[in-house]
Amino acid sequence: MRKLLLFGMIVFVLTQLWATPLELKHHLTPEEALLRETYNRDFFPTAPPTGPVRAVAEFEQMEAVLIRYPLGIPASLVAELSQEIRVITVCNASQENQALNAYSAAGADMSNLEFIHAPTESYWTRDYGPWFIFDGNNDLGVVNFPYNRPRPNDDDIPIVYAGYDNTNLFGMSVEHTGGNYMVDGIGIAASTDLVLSENSSLTQTDIEQFFLDFLGVHTYHMRPDPNNTYIDHIDCWAKFLAPDKILIREVPTNHPRYTAIEQEASWWATQTSSWGVPYEIYRVITPYNEPYTNSLILNNRVFVPVMGGSNDSAALAVYQQAMPGYNIIPVDDGNQLWQSTDALHCRTHELADDGMLYIAHIPVQTQAVTRAMVDIEADIFAHSGALLLADSLRVFYKTPTDTYFLPLQMVSFGNDTYRATIPTQTDGTLVEYYITAADASGRSANHPYIGASDPHQFTVVPDITPPIIVHTPLTYVPADDYPLSISAVVTDDYHVSEVFMEYIPEGDTNTYTVAFSETQDYIWQGTIDCIGREFNVDYRIIARDSATPANESTDPPTGWHSFTTDTTSLNNPLEETRIIGCFPNPLRGSGYISFYLSSVQSIEASVYNVKGQLVKRLITGNHSQGNHSIRWAGTDERGNSVGSGVYYVKLKSTGKSEVRKILLMK
Repeated sequence: MRKLLLFGMIVFVLTQLWATPLELKHHLTPEEALLRETYNRDFFPTAPPTGPVRAVAEFEQMEAVLIRYPLGIPASLVAELSQEIRVITVCNASQENQALNAYSAAGADMSNLEFIHAPTESYWTRDYGPWFIFDGNNDLGVVNFPYNRPRPNDDDIPIVYAGYDNTNLFGMSVEHTGGNYMVDGIGIAASTDLVLSENSSLTQTDIEQFFLDFLGVHTYHMRPDPNNTYIDHIDCWAKFLAPDKILIREVPTNHPRYTAIEQEASWWATQTSSWGVPYEIYRVITPYNEPYTNSLILNNRVFVPVMGGSNDSAALAVYQQAMPGYNIIPVDDGNQLWQSTDALHCRTHELADDGMLYIAHIPVQTQAVTRAMVDIEADIFAHSGALLLADSLRVFYKTPTDTYFLPLQMVSFGNDTYRATIPTQTDGTLVEYYITAADASGRSANHPYIGASDPHQFTVVPDITPPIIVHTPLTYVPADDYPLSISAVVTDDYHVSEVFMEYIPEGDTNTYTVAFSETQDYIWQGTIDCIGREFNVDYRIIARDSATPANESTDPPTGWHSFTTDTTSLNNPLEETRIIGCFPNPLRGSGYISFYLSSVQSIEASVYNVKGQLVKRLITGNHSQGNHSIRWAGTDERGNSVGSGVYYVKLKSTGKSEVRKILLMK
């Protein structure tokens, strides 16, 4: 009997709630609070998207904005939104004409209005609306989650939208809400620790794993709510404006939440952004709990809720300072729409462009030690599938002596990667730059998003770092191995200008110098001719960069390396055993190594790289007298293809070895 009464009460409460949606509040009503323990969501979890996954940030390219009718925003704002972007309204079919009349009266662009017919309980599309990702197939997807309110129609809107837009749908079993979620588009997300209390059956590690699998979030900050309000949403006090910028509310020292808010601002100032630098912290004064952080970013426009008070102009000025080049638009609270915990951001939801032209780039950082020539590299991908316009792929840079930004054409390096090189600048020069791209779909993009108005910056500083030399010292070298090739890997912040070796044979008073040449990227090589007698050799490698004055490194840092050689094998009677040749040379992917054996004997023929490392063992064991030929297909011991470059074939027999150089070209 008790179960029947409880069931009857739940049905009655639900009926009353969902029959009068406009009576619902942003917070849980007492009736909804009663339902939380017994409410059974009709939620369908799915497997995660194919990785790697990237969650879309609010400040990326959007194609539309989602609202609900009856409205929670002024009709005049709908009209303003429609001037540059599609506005999609969720409403009942019977409400569409009423909404159209209201929008038309406000001056909306009627061609930019669309409607989705679906029931809802409230107008907080931010809280229950879809989250967007691009999956490992570069397809746009919607991530659905159990909405943290017992409002089944609202909870279904991500499913409804995915069907409307024909977008892949994924179900993540973490109870959540959009007002408590912000992401930087590169792998960092943040919310208050409300997510922990509302998912008591999950550990923090569980939640982080869900966010990694479904959203590609590798760093998830779950922070205490400094406002300590009923809602505990992060958009009531903080907002990502860019991957390296965050806006945080500020209150006077006599405000009851002053200490908690300042602790959060200080904590964020210690964190590293996805661009590898500390966040730029912008503060917006909210002495009367104005909801200035509760704004909406739509492409190059930022809509900021204002209250008609004296602090509005200062808030708008902070946005303009933080986001130069954006159009900062105040949205008035003339009808007392906005509240400290519920404003413009809560009642709208941007919708990602499924054909987005995406530029991925980690900026060169200010005050970083740079090379004389700075490579600007980016991955550029057109999600529309349209071809990139080659002449649009550019880096624009400017120094204080330049009147305008100067263009550099980006060159493809394969796999959607493009690069341009900013020419050598003198130490202390401030360099500003941004990246542009366009595709055949008509889309264009900048990095950073707003382009020339807020470019990336770095300062060229003196290079004080010497080159780094990586070399495996020789200890014993048979005389048969001459001419002897010695190699080293040399890298530097500036371009390496010179590498050479000094060596002193035992008993010789002279120091000999051998110049190295770069045979492959970063691999430098020099050759010692055969000396023809027993001796010990002391040697060292020296590298200099192109800084002025040049920095120098020596390997070893002090003293000398030493190796021993001998001539015993030169007198071996098996002198007729020899490598005849490598055909063709250079090899075009594969070729043959021919050799002659003067008798039946055990031999080993192998290929080595310029570092002296074994690449491929070609043949071993006893073989008959006469001519032999071995094919090498340009692969290593595992059958993997090796890169173009210089290699050495070594033929070893009893007491004898011979080396021939091969140039492999692919």
